[in-house]
Amino acid sequence: MTTLVFRGRGVSTAVGQAYAPADPWPVRQMRSFSRAMNFDDLAYREDFIRSPIAAPEDQDSDPQTLAGPQPDETRGVVLARQAFSWDVVGVAVAPAQTSWQSRMHDLWLSTPQGALKAAVRHGARAGSRREGLRLVDTLSFEVPGQFAATLLLDEQGLVTRIESVLPEPLLGDVAVRTEFSDYRQRGALNFPHRIVQHHDDVLVLDVRVRSVDVNEPLQITVPENVRTSGNAPAVTFLSDGLWLLAGGTHHSVLVEQADALVLVEAPLDDERGRALLGAARRVVDDKPLGSVVATHHHLDQTGGLRAVAGAGATVFISQEGQPWLAAALRRPLTRRPDPLLQRREPMQLEPVGELRVLEDAQRPVELHTVRDSPHAQGMLMVWLPRERLLVHAEVDGPGANGGPGGAQGQDSALQNLLDNVARLGLAPLQFVSLHTGRQDAAEVYRAAGRSPPR
Repeated sequence: MTTLVFRGRGVSTAVGQAYAPADPWPVRQMRSFSRAMNFDDLAYREDFIRSPIAAPEDQDSDPQTLAGPQPDETRGVVLARQAFSWDVVGVAVAPAQTSWQSRMHDLWLSTPQGALKAAVRHGARAGSRREGLRLVDTLSFEVPGQFAATLLLDEQGLVTRIESVLPEPLLGDVAVRTEFSDYRQRGALNFPHRIVQHHDDVLVLDVRVRSVDVNEPLQITVPENVRTSGNAPAVTFLSDGLWLLAGGTHHSVLVEQADALVLVEAPLDDERGRALLGAARRVVDDKPLGSVVATHHHLDQTGGLRAVAGAGATVFISQEGQPWLAAALRRPLTRRPDPLLQRREPMQLEPVGELRVLEDAQRPVELHTVRDSPHAQGMLMVWLPRERLLVHAEVDGPGANGGPGGAQGQDSALQNLLDNVARLGLAPLQFVSLHTGRQDAAEVYRAAGRSPPR
């Protein structure tokens, strides 16, 4: 067996995308789901059609009833091959390197057959342990720098559970539990028809399998923009003392003050965090990075904070997000080097209420809470009064329709952002979206059907 494809329906969880830091991660119904793996090529593809669940208890409903399109439905394709990872939305191809590790984990550990192949490949150790009154056989192995796994087998030698440890950029070591049940014979293949996965006891996937095939042709080619993307941000001059550090789907802004630098957003993972530190040194080599602003608590926007905070920067985040971030950064990271272990002084996490001003004679920076943000509780936007420039996240601006809720969701987020700008009496000349880059104010207001303030 070189390739394996299974298809089904069920539920999944938007990992790390809760509206409020203390909320559970949002659950999605999937009326279509497939996962394809080429074990020889280290290639992985996942296709899904999913929609929000109205209430948490709905996740127990039978996914077989989801026969047609559902409200607020989204389609997606996520892929990986060897050292590369990317997403496809419509015709757009976006590098997603921070997801590579989790996709390699699922390539090997989301099916019993893949897990047994990985056990052979990585010299698993046979053992046993007691589960209640029974002694069960185990196979344990480690992929250095990626994950460790233990397979539990029943009396027939079938894999019933995999316990693994996956390093997540912000959360550190995540305990993953993948359970297999309802084995059925499919030709020569004995395959589970219920696959359930938890991260730290939080449900992230529950699939009822409808079909499974082996040795289907599966050719996955790495797109050129993914192969050449890298982690080094592209530096664009915005105005005196301001630079856009652009990088694929997630950007940052660097602000020079009299004695130190301020970084707005440290997204994705340690590699991006280190790349941002390097870019800051190249742009202004005689000032340290003193502060980093996290606009909100979602994992894709905060994944580089371990590296940046480990270099000594004070992290500013909303009052709602500060306790959550402090707890996340205290979690151990043992599967790969932890940048926070390099820090000799206590880490500084500063909560932001309605307004926090990073005073500076040269260039003050104002941090404002976005009231009633439809994307996240405690969302921050950054106002540079001398340049009349506003930095924001999750409002992709003119023509964007890829965010939560599609075009309608993006319009709602844009209107909310401009309501907050009006409430504060701001009159931006430019906007900088941390997903799409610089935008002229006139263009943003025109897209929202509004007239810009004078």
